[in-house]
Amino acid sequence: MKVKNIALVIAVVLLLVFAYQPAKAEVNVGVGVSVGLPIFSFPAPPQLVVIPGTYAYYVPDIDAEIIFYRGRWYRPWGGRWYWARGYNGPWIIAGRGFVPAPLFRLPRDYRRGPVYHRIPYYDLHRHWNRWERERHWEHRYDWWRKGRDEYRRHHGRDWDDRRETREDRRERKEDRREMKEDRRERKEDLREKREDRRERKEDLGEKREDRRERKEDLGEKREDRRERKEDKEGK
Repeated sequence: MKVKNIALVIAVVLLLVFAYQPAKAEVNVGVGVSVGLPIFSFPAPPQLVVIPGTYAYYVPDIDAEIIFYRGRWYRPWGGRWYWARGYNGPWIIAGRGFVPAPLFRLPRDYRRGPVYHRIPYYDLHRHWNRWERERHWEHRYDWWRKGRDEYRRHHGRDWDDRRETREDRRERKEDRREMKEDRRERKEDLREKREDRRERKEDLGEKREDRRERKEDLGEKREDRRERKEDKEGK
């Protein structure tokens, strides 16, 4: 009876372990670490859809919320934001100040809206900057302007308020400056460590040379004593 109970407990534990496996956290080691983000990988570059009234883009027809905005990829999940330089990561936890403010103002139901225009990844990758600069969607599509007008009615301003956009750019520029400064300091530390190793190596070489010279001096003194001893014996 005890054996059957033990076997039953082991079976339940194994069942729980295997049931937990699909939901394992994704851990990306690089500049930072993301813990708790479900794994999602595209087998090929995805198509994207512009969110009406914005210049943010999302990947449709998937179970993950993945957004492209101004050259970077973002994933909100579990009360956190993650960012990456590519659509397949690696995903890094982003502090609130690192996430562009307009992304916090995306329409809540943007993924449930109609898909008006699918954009191949390579077209977006090449043209997103020019499209935003020239207000590509605003000048060409009524459905985009309708989304912008609805946002204005509800919030009294455009989604990408110019003042906040400039502030986002300033903050990102400051972040880049700090990262460059960190890299410069790490490089300087590495240079100092190399210099210390070189000096220690030189000190070690000088000590070895001193020991060699002392050993030679000792040998000469012994030779002098031997010669004097031989002279005395000869007399």
